Amino acid sequence: MINILPERGRARARYIYWLRFAALFLWAAAGALLVAAALLSTAYFDARAGERAARAESDEIDAAGSKGREMEAPLTAAASYIEAYSPVLSEQRVGERIALIISARPAGIALEQISYDKQTGKISLSGLASMREDLLSFERALNAVKGIASVDLPVGDLAKSSKATFSLSVTFEPPQ
Repeated sequence: MINILPERGRARARYIYWLRFAALFLWAAAGALLVAAALLSTAYFDARAGERAARAESDEIDAAGSKGREMEAPLTAAASYIEAYSPVLSEQRVGERIALIISARPAGIALEQISYDKQTGKISLSGLASMREDLLSFERALNAVKGIASVDLPVGDLAKSSKATFSLSVTFEPPQ
């Protein structure tokens, strides 16, 4: 094929070709950017809504935890009441044992029920943990208390990572 354009005309045609190519590329890039922004914005807004919901749950658990702190005084009073009316244990009374358990409770744990089985000597607890880590730290704290033989925490109670209900039982060492 013979090109009949002079050299200057060919250079101008090449320049116009590259300008059109660059403009087309910029339009395509801008379109892809708009499509990506539209697709990502829904995911972003969903993530923000999930974050707000998680924050609301966290605030609810914190409120339950502060309510648990408010309940600490009545629980301690109940422990002393139990201590006064329970049979005498040779080393520690039931009320003292419940007070030990309550004092080992971390901030993210709200106790809802405490019961004592006279025949087995086990104290059972149930409540709400704001995070799985809080429940594990409560278990570690109870295991570290002198006089506690074992802490039985069902594995199923660790299934949820946040706002988990739990029930555990504490066995004390026999008095010596």
